[in-house]
Amino acid sequence: MDSSVLVESRSHLVAGVLFGAFATVALLLFTGTAHAAQQSLGLVATAEPVPMNCNDEGCVAELSSFCLQQERESPTHHTPYHVVGGHGLWLHLTVADGGRRTVPAKGFARLVSTRGFTAIEANVSTADMATLGAVKVSIEVGNLVTLFPASIPDDPNPITAAEEEHAKGPARRLAASIFESPDGLGANINILDRAINSLTTPTHLSDQGRLDFWRQVAGVPLELAVDRSTRRAAEVFTGCLDDFWRKREFGLRICLESGRYEMLTKATFRLWSAQAAGNYIPTQAVDKSKPTAVDKSKPSNFLGL
Repeated sequence: MDSSVLVESRSHLVAGVLFGAFATVALLLFTGTAHAAQQSLGLVATAEPVPMNCNDEGCVAELSSFCLQQERESPTHHTPYHVVGGHGLWLHLTVADGGRRTVPAKGFARLVSTRGFTAIEANVSTADMATLGAVKVSIEVGNLVTLFPASIPDDPNPITAAEEEHAKGPARRLAASIFESPDGLGANINILDRAINSLTTPTHLSDQGRLDFWRQVAGVPLELAVDRSTRRAAEVFTGCLDDFWRKREFGLRICLESGRYEMLTKATFRLWSAQAAGNYIPTQAVDKSKPTAVDKSKPSNFLGL
């Protein structure tokens, strides 16, 4: 077996242990009524579409999320979610002849939780790709997108209409002041999302290859990633490179996922503190009420590494 594949396999084992521990802690800290509706979530708006990775079973991408309801239980693995507020999700399609078009994701993208409240997996089936006539797809998240878990039969504590209005209204606008704030948190998360979704298979990259990979997903050389829109993502990436240079057996994608998990968790704790204090800071986020126009002169941001 190729050594790089062995490293990636071991890293997945390590990651499973780590994220299993994270999930256990989350359940101990934030457990609500058993078998009741779980937390509503927000999705971090994307500056550009995130590549979805396709195989014979369909296409998938991970999107960054955060919790809007501390008092409810953290979502278990693969809890189904649906959009209840915000400016929606959009699929950017490439068809067989190279043409491109954009359609609403509703009815095509299935959303499920992964790693507690910090990530949502979006799936488009092979059948739906055929219906859409698409050979490649990426997904875009608009502003203020709010997700609710699917209804549970005989739910002893369902989400009320008042909870829904608060989550997709005041709570989500408060979250925008943190996750789409001028300090660049959302931009840094976007970089990590693009990197994570571009590392689709066990891959061995040279030191220079990793630096080139960073430049492709961030748009600037690593040594110049010092402004607020890139600095925190660069710190995560540099820490992962340090793991490689110290010859720790930890796959690059798993390392980036761990760094993003920590970033999202800390920001969610900030949101909860702001909610408890009754704070509200208006956001000046970029208007993403409409999908980003497709620029046919630019290559796809799917790296296929």
